[in-house]
Amino acid sequence: MPASNTSLRWCNVCNVPLLSEKCDTCKGSGFSLKVRKPADLRPVFEEERKLILETLDKQYEKGAGRKILYDNHLIFANKIFYIDQAYEIISDGKIIGHFFFDVYDYNWSFKPMEHGSFRIFKNLNLGVFMENSKVGDEFKINESNFSLKMKYLPIYNKYGVFGVAQILNERRVKIIKTFLPISREEETKPSSLKDVLDANLEYVRKKESKAVAFIHKISSRIKKPVCVSYSGGKDSLTTLILVLKAGLKPKVSFTNTGIELPETIENVNKVAKKFGLELLISNANESFWKGLDVFGLPSRDYRWCCKIVKLIPTARLYKKEFPEGSLTFVGQRALESRSRARTGSVWKNYWIPKSISASPINDWDMLTVWIYLLYEDAFNLVNKAYFYGFDRIGCYLCPSCSIGDYLYLKNIHPNIWRKFEERLMEKFLSEESPFIKYHLWRWKKVPNKIKSITGDVSRNYKAYTVKRSEETTEIIVNKKIDKETLEEFFKILEDFEKPDILLKHENKIILNLKNKDEKSIISVILRAAYCQECRSCEIWCPSEAISFNQEGRIHIDETKCKKCKVCTEKCPIVEFLL
Repeated sequence: MPASNTSLRWCNVCNVPLLSEKCDTCKGSGFSLKVRKPADLRPVFEEERKLILETLDKQYEKGAGRKILYDNHLIFANKIFYIDQAYEIISDGKIIGHFFFDVYDYNWSFKPMEHGSFRIFKNLNLGVFMENSKVGDEFKINESNFSLKMKYLPIYNKYGVFGVAQILNERRVKIIKTFLPISREEETKPSSLKDVLDANLEYVRKKESKAVAFIHKISSRIKKPVCVSYSGGKDSLTTLILVLKAGLKPKVSFTNTGIELPETIENVNKVAKKFGLELLISNANESFWKGLDVFGLPSRDYRWCCKIVKLIPTARLYKKEFPEGSLTFVGQRALESRSRARTGSVWKNYWIPKSISASPINDWDMLTVWIYLLYEDAFNLVNKAYFYGFDRIGCYLCPSCSIGDYLYLKNIHPNIWRKFEERLMEKFLSEESPFIKYHLWRWKKVPNKIKSITGDVSRNYKAYTVKRSEETTEIIVNKKIDKETLEEFFKILEDFEKPDILLKHENKIILNLKNKDEKSIISVILRAAYCQECRSCEIWCPSEAISFNQEGRIHIDETKCKKCKVCTEKCPIVEFLL
């Protein structure tokens, strides 16, 4: 698991989170903040706050949101596990509830926890009286102010609020959580992000000092050109500021995947201009949209898009700009994922072998990043998309996104969403198709929890078929094969008799049984049929035997080719279609 922020506390005097043991404002030590580990809190900004309040108003009554989450009191979100988007909502040092996209109701929902339930009971005068009950108990209620839209109600007895009940149907409820009775709530004062910074000022300065020292140390040890990989997100902005603080003047690289938010493109150019830095851009152009016709839809367990629109264009850029390698600073944090936690602070990038990657903020949490940007007075340089409700910046059609993310996108950029929706409709015909409504295209193998809602569904895509007889093998692809391109690719095979392409069937190749290395032959045929001109083969060829002309046609110099097949091993067509 990624390392968690074990020292996360809350100052009950200043009503702000503490990133260390003491508050720099009142010198108090506060109390340990009991949230899901690993904790990675982020501030909830105005647009998302409105959505949460509106959700509470719909579930209870008009104005309920402001009676549960108080005006001018900070709200923080901490991601939790759920089949879609879900967060712990923290305010006044307490978990008020869980805010999540309810896949079953297909809408945002708010499930109150201990202190949220108490506020509903106290401020909305709602609740169910029960003397004795336990989790799992079901019963019928007769309260006059009961409404099915409530979804959740507090359970109380003479000692206070001690549980949460979920509304089922026909006035039936089920107890889903119990806890020690709460009969009162301490009054807290309003606070702002500036108050959070003041309370954690020394901590932020120490984190900055440590990060700058790290940058000094590694840049003095690795004598390569310095670059900052800039994504348009808060972490890469923080990293760039730290590198500049270290006295370096890096180049800034950005990979435009072709499916970036307009706010990201705007931010990249704005930040590079602000600091007067050379901006290096690699463009994937229409590669994602072309790739849909070849690979089918991407998914969490079928990430062809990462290779085609991100990794290969980036590798191509770095090979051109930094032929002897670079020291590239990346805004990567261990708390983002298990794989990033395993990477460490310094690593060799597989796709850019001559370069060294380093993250000066690897041990930072999200709250530290936001407070540091406030410390640097850099909120005006933050990507605007964060303030619309997005908690991550990246490809807007990433299969790792949630339904909630796609709804944000559809609301903010309807034209962008429509382009993708039209491609989905070509495959799945109806907006009510679970592949569209629940975005099941995000998986090749749909998780069981999702299947419980949508039923057993699957999608199959095969780019070729093989038919075998006693004497021959037929390989049939789903498109016309260009004979000239095929002949170029056959150059990498050793001692191979080129097969004929039946002129009557330009997508079929017939092989004799003497051609034993069937896998290599099929790989070559697939590459010739579906080549995306991504130039991965050109990047990786150790003998520089591969080149592309201005029309994008491949040429393999047989005098240089060593038949090593590295180009096939690194080809995304082979990796994802074979």
